[in-house]
Amino acid sequence: MANTSLRRRANAKKGKQRNKQGSTNTNTNVDVDGDGDGNVSDRVQVVTNDTKSPMDDNTQATSASTSAAVKAKAKAKASKSSRKKSHKSSSSNSNSNYTNTRRRSVGDDSGGGGEEGDIFRIARCILLVVIAIVVAASITIARQGKSPFSFDATKIKQKKKKKIQKEATGARAGAGLKDDPGRRKERANGNANNISRRRFTKEDFDIVDDEESVDWDRNDLTLQRTNDFLTNYVCSDDTHAAATLSNSENVASAYCHPLLKPEPARRTHSVAKTASNDSIKNGDIIMVLPRHLLIWDLDAMRDPFVADQLLEARHGETGNPLDSGAFLASYLVRLKLKAGGLWSNEDDHYDTGTVNIGDQDQYQEKRMAFLNMLPSYQTLQKTHPTLWSDNELATLFGRLTPTFALVRGYKNMMNSEFDAFCAASDAFNDNVDREDYVTMRIHVMSRSFGPGLSDAESWLEEEMSGVHHTLELQDELDFYQSKAGVDLTRGTRAMSPILDMWDHHAVPNVQWRYRKGDRAFVITAANTATSEEGIGIGGIPSGQDIMVSYGTYTDTHLFAKFGFVNGDGSEHTEASVAIMHPMLEIGTGFQFSYLIATEQVVENKIIRKMVASPRDHESQKRTMLNYLRYDDGYEECVTKESNPEGYQLKLLKLLHLEKIANRSDRWTVKIKPRDLDSNPSASSDIPILMDQAPKFDPSKVKFDGSRVISTCRLVALTTADYDGKAIDVLTKGLLENSNGDHDFMVDRQSSALEYRALTCLARLTTGALELYPSKVRVDMKDLAGGKFTFQSKEWTAAHVRLGEMQTLEVLRSIAKSGASQMKSKVRDEGGEYEVGMNIHRAPCPLENNMKLLEEEITMFGGTSM
Repeated sequence: MANTSLRRRANAKKGKQRNKQGSTNTNTNVDVDGDGDGNVSDRVQVVTNDTKSPMDDNTQATSASTSAAVKAKAKAKASKSSRKKSHKSSSSNSNSNYTNTRRRSVGDDSGGGGEEGDIFRIARCILLVVIAIVVAASITIARQGKSPFSFDATKIKQKKKKKIQKEATGARAGAGLKDDPGRRKERANGNANNISRRRFTKEDFDIVDDEESVDWDRNDLTLQRTNDFLTNYVCSDDTHAAATLSNSENVASAYCHPLLKPEPARRTHSVAKTASNDSIKNGDIIMVLPRHLLIWDLDAMRDPFVADQLLEARHGETGNPLDSGAFLASYLVRLKLKAGGLWSNEDDHYDTGTVNIGDQDQYQEKRMAFLNMLPSYQTLQKTHPTLWSDNELATLFGRLTPTFALVRGYKNMMNSEFDAFCAASDAFNDNVDREDYVTMRIHVMSRSFGPGLSDAESWLEEEMSGVHHTLELQDELDFYQSKAGVDLTRGTRAMSPILDMWDHHAVPNVQWRYRKGDRAFVITAANTATSEEGIGIGGIPSGQDIMVSYGTYTDTHLFAKFGFVNGDGSEHTEASVAIMHPMLEIGTGFQFSYLIATEQVVENKIIRKMVASPRDHESQKRTMLNYLRYDDGYEECVTKESNPEGYQLKLLKLLHLEKIANRSDRWTVKIKPRDLDSNPSASSDIPILMDQAPKFDPSKVKFDGSRVISTCRLVALTTADYDGKAIDVLTKGLLENSNGDHDFMVDRQSSALEYRALTCLARLTTGALELYPSKVRVDMKDLAGGKFTFQSKEWTAAHVRLGEMQTLEVLRSIAKSGASQMKSKVRDEGGEYEVGMNIHRAPCPLENNMKLLEEEITMFGGTSM
């Protein structure tokens, strides 16, 4: 996962040739009426009425096209025809098969005419007579307490249900997977993912050993080692036979589908060719990755050295607990150093693994094979942005953009964790270099998979029951919570060999799930299409790389965490209008924050809050003043002397802005993918888009902008709003939201306020666009013209910032269009609203607001809100 960019690199000529040979799946028909040229205001149409703002709830720019509907129907019909032939087509059309089977066809409802129409009418009359007779008979039989169809229908239904259950149970038994009532219920409900799951062998397929298709150097020792790892680590695993767990019989054994073909040059698997042109069918098991081949953060926290010396480590700046991924990284680093004889502490008497799950130590050799396969620091430097300098990041993205802030946040997180471990343990400090730790931490961050959040305590109990010999389940959970500050009931993470090497796409061809009953990740061919019976059809054709989904990410987060983007518009995009202040909550969730985690007891309840340090709070407060410098809605700039009430309201607005300064939902907007229909290429080293860049289709833009527009309403509020009671409303809002999260929002009031708020949003988006080192039209042209090498730093950066800038342009277009409509509406209303339409084109003097900093402490009875 972390080195995805490396294995994707290829020259444009090679990519084009391979696309011509069989990658009709490459999507080159992206919407042409997007906003990528920067001229979005004329292309996005927003309809408003008397009660709804363009930014309220789910905003969607819409347009209707009859011709588009006709084309869609024709395309669906063609897709149906193509799907019928998908299993008979040649390997050169494998990608086309994959694409067509992803869409459920729509039948043609057209009828006949002329003489055929007369025949149909006669047949219809006969049918009606038959129906009438049947209905009459049904009524007669029903009066006798019977149903005319009950016996046959029930018998058929039961027979079909038993057949499905028998096939599914047999398939699971053949796959070595434990059955349980939950899965029986799923199968009874027709879940295609639990049907026909047998384990195949190579004898089931006539696999073609095509030496000419080998695109890697057999004499390269590194590639040989990679090929051996891909071939044998899971697929030839026999260590399960030596398991000594008391409940080891409940663990599924490792398995690989025989059509999985190692691709060492790309560090992944593809589907092998067969003489019969077989594909992996939907619902087939691709791989079973059992627990004994996984390394969990739970294993790390049970390690004696980690438990004794590292669990009490805390971030130096905030005192916050470390993420469980940090303990996993430290555990893996020590494991690797000890195996290589590089852990030199003579007083280290810990026997790594004695407290871990019983079978873990038996797989030491296997685990070392996995750790030795991970890319080095030098390799990661080429692709992962957390290893790039701040100056290089600023050149590519600008310093005040979401990408820069997120990447820098991850960098600070890893460095802070390393410093915390060094402060907590002399042995760690003496043996582990910063470079070694950061390398392993990137691998944990980018390669670990989560067994799931639902019913967390249930599967944790299964993992811990009968294993940890000193503590009961709840005691152990409480121990980690109290000593390390880690709540494992929120979920855990697991290093997952092989699964972590497969590339990501938002439309994967496999799906993964940790099955607690089997204690294994079970990966199956994605259910991309279904028949009327609900059974998956289609599959993964030969020559197609295995594609998995790492989860739902924006391009910004995908890049910052994994070091790549697909560049096809298949991921969400995001943009921030927090252009005046640095946000201290950067979007890394529980992993890391610049805010301090605090607890206080209020009315016998524990209130947990994330607050800024006094230094950060003071710095942030000063920058927040800039949002209040325009004084829109007033004829003149507001001062304490000229407008005492307006000045008091401005102070209240500042206090509210401080409360939401680090609420990302009040400053950031995420928009659904620009191209929901994009599919992955046949191979990860082939660009999905060859001669164009993704752009938004205005008719499909959809997002929730209600919280961002509420922030702009707060900024644009005047004393005339809320029927002249704006001061009272904001004062009450502060008092009611003094504990916990500050969730006060300014709802829509007058059309004049909405006009000012939308104007504020347009102003902020324009300012945000100026923070980038490039323009939308420039990046669109460069990407379409092939200026950058595929998956290079420049190519990746252009795609990431393009998505953010396009998102800002969509917001600005909607804001301008909505403001124009509100302005027309206010003019129609006339009267008292005209004064509130004043917009200041230049900011008021900063000194007008600086006095607010002095008066905040004397407000509300001498205490700060």
